[in-house]
Amino acid sequence: VLVAVIAFCYGGFLGIYPALTSGYFGMKNAGVNYGIVLIGFGIAAIFTPFMVKWANFGSNYTMSFVIAAVLAAVAMVIAVFIKKPKKI
Repeated sequence: VLVAVIAFCYGGFLGIYPALTSGYFGMKNAGVNYGIVLIGFGIAAIFTPFMVKWANFGSNYTMSFVIAAVLAAVAMVIAVFIKKPKKI
């Protein structure tokens, strides 16, 4: 049941990211800005499996969770201190 809940929630970002991107950067270049956001998502999707394989020595996944927690904390700090760009 939990796997199904996670699977149904996975695509939710595709509906939220366009609104967040255009709300933050404006509608002028919304398509380009959203494309850059998706490129970042794609890079993370490619990089993460290699990071997990590198961090796991044997079958212990503790280090992967530690790295994920540290990266999530860094992202939260960035989200708190980020400022909206000034309009030109």
